[in-house]
Formats: sequence, C-alpha cells, structure tokens
Amino acid sequence: MNARQRFLETVRRGRPDRIPYYDWEVREDVLEQWYEQGMPRGMTAKEYFAFDRWEVLGHHEDVPLVLDPLPGFEGELKGPADFERLKHCYDPTTLGRYPDDWPFHVARWREREHVLGIVVWEGLLESLAVGDWRSLANLLYHFYDAPDLVEDAAAHLTDFAIATIERAVGEVEFDFAHGPLDGS
Repeated sequence: MNARQRFLETVRRGRPDRIPYYDWEVREDVLEQWYEQGMPRGMTAKEYFAFDRWEVLGHHEDVPLVLDPLPGFEGELKGPADFERLKHCYDPTTLGRYPDDWPFHVARWREREHVLGIVVWEGLLESLAVGDWRSLANLLYHFYDAPDLVEDAAAHLTDFAIATIERAVGEVEFDFAHGPLDGS
C-alpha cells in the first residue's frame, strides 16, 4: 500500500496496512535530543522513522503557492489606512503567487503515490500582521474599538484565499486541505 492509499484508507475509516507516519516538522531542539539518544547525526527524522511522503501546497518549501502578503507587509495595523494597505498585499492576481513551473507540478501529481494537501492559511492573527506583542495589542484594540474594520479585513482574507486557490482546486485532486474551520 503506498502512502496515498494508506492515508485515504485511514481518513475514510478503512483498513490501512498501518497508520500513516508523518510529522509536519521536527524542531531543532528535539532533533538534538534524538541525536544525543542515538539517532545517527546527519540523518533526518523523516529518514530515521521512514515517514510517509507528503507534499503540502502553500506550506514551507514543498510547492510555493504564495498565500502570504505580496509584497510583504511592513509596519503595524494602527488604523484604517493600514488595513487598506494590508488588503492590497492580499491580491489574488499578483504575479508570483503560482510558480512558473505550475503545469509541471500538475502533471506529476496526476501519477503520484504520495499524499498531497493544501494549506489555505495558517491563521487570522498571522494573516493580520501579528508578529509580536505590540502588533497583537494593536489588533486586540481594534477588535474592541473597530470590530467592523477587523471583520472587513477577515472577509477580505477569506475572499483572497478562495480566489487564490481556485485554480489549484480546479486543476489538482487534493487529499486534504488545512484551513479555518470556524471562520477565524
């Protein structure tokens, strides 16, 4: 049974030959502990534990579908003008959101034996430029003082994500998607 069959059997409550072995990423401090406990240095956790192969569109370096702000957003969300500036960074038509070799990836995924997923977004706070305590505090004040502004930004982010992944979902059969379950 290949990795994709195993994953699909598992999520469909079937009878896989074993549970899928997968880890999103292993922290460096954990790897260091494993090396001290006997895992050969230079070997990755994926190699050592024989993890199943997964590819995730929009996550890390697997396949660069860019759902981050382009260009990168600089500064904090202090008022309505900053929210408008952020919204312009989330434009689904910005060149560079899909890699130039997208057709190559679509073709190779048709014959894959591994799991393929898509990450729609990592979370509302990160999408709204929260990167430290100060930016979090600013956003929390907006939740209280200007909830319509935050709601408008969240709606824009949702529309952006849907428009940006529309092409991918139309051309590729994904095995899973990761995104907000409750609209946040």
